[in-house]
Amino acid sequence: MHLKDACSVALLSLVILNHPAFAADLDPSSSDYVPGRGFQIPNTDLTVGGYVTGEYAEHGAPVLSISNASLLFWWENDSPLKFFSEIDLQRGLTTEGSFDSQQSQYLSLERLYADYDLTDQVTLRAGKFLTPIGRWNQIHADPLVWTTSRPLVTEIAFPTSATGVMALGTVTLLGKDVDYAFYAAEGGDLRPTPNVDPFQKALGARINVDVSDSLQVGASLASFAQRSDRNELKNLVGADFLWQKDGYEVTGEAIYRLSESTSQGNERGFFIQGVAPLSEKLFAVYRYELLSSGGAVPGPQTPFISLAMGLQPQPPGMPPLPVPPPAPPSVRLNVFGLTYRYHPNLVMKIEFVEGGSNGIRAPIGVLSSISLLF
Repeated sequence: MHLKDACSVALLSLVILNHPAFAADLDPSSSDYVPGRGFQIPNTDLTVGGYVTGEYAEHGAPVLSISNASLLFWWENDSPLKFFSEIDLQRGLTTEGSFDSQQSQYLSLERLYADYDLTDQVTLRAGKFLTPIGRWNQIHADPLVWTTSRPLVTEIAFPTSATGVMALGTVTLLGKDVDYAFYAAEGGDLRPTPNVDPFQKALGARINVDVSDSLQVGASLASFAQRSDRNELKNLVGADFLWQKDGYEVTGEAIYRLSESTSQGNERGFFIQGVAPLSEKLFAVYRYELLSSGGAVPGPQTPFISLAMGLQPQPPGMPPLPVPPPAPPSVRLNVFGLTYRYHPNLVMKIEFVEGGSNGIRAPIGVLSSISLLF
């Protein structure tokens, strides 16, 4: 019955989207406003945009909700200085009143930063920004991704935002464009989301290389401590890729994170996702995910990084740390979905998430959503 309800929502959305009056509203030629690109306030350099997502989920009790309502503000002109912010009302409206704390209504400050273009190749950023680890975390707005659910490795192994400074830009090496980012965080996060353990300290870097017209390859490195245990240093390495051609797409991310103080802080996993066009606007999506926690031993010590970050690792000869409880089992997920892109800024999705274990808050069941970027 839940799958039937999700399909009914999807079919009703298709009928509404194809109604002539609705289609006229989305015609960019009907006004000066172009959907998906925001609205510039007259006589100012400020632009306002955002997106809203209605979601149906059935993993446990069925829930119909406005899962995200995000407002974007950005200011820029011919000067090298720019400002950007994003505010997101999460779980603003829902048919169910008994959500757990991770799903309760919350006004989140997703991003708030200033950019200064130092040169054509170097931009300096200060404030709260999305952590540049992998691809998904930096473009995770609902209308811009293929599925309603988010891959586990893109949010569990590291805090998804950081408050600090960053140097970023694009350079050309050996005839290839290389995007880079170097960042540092210190002292916590601006308005951290509840039940998310933010960075206390962090140092990291990311590069992305345009290997060809259809292939990009990226790598991420990070060393960080989180607020829950300020002296537990974690070292993370990640790799990712994106291949696109003729409407087909294959992308993937892998991470390996080691904790220096206890093996319970180790995380490793990956996802690989494929997209195939079924028509001009309809796409089939499949994703396989694997995430494992814990491990046999803690990671290797990196005293130079610990010293640079002002951390105090456990001295040799000290009694071993208490043994934590066993880690949750590995989670393997299969995601089967359909995505209908009626318009570049209007996307409808339905998917079924199948998995044998739900030890790490994996959303197993039926998910359906419709997202509007404005």
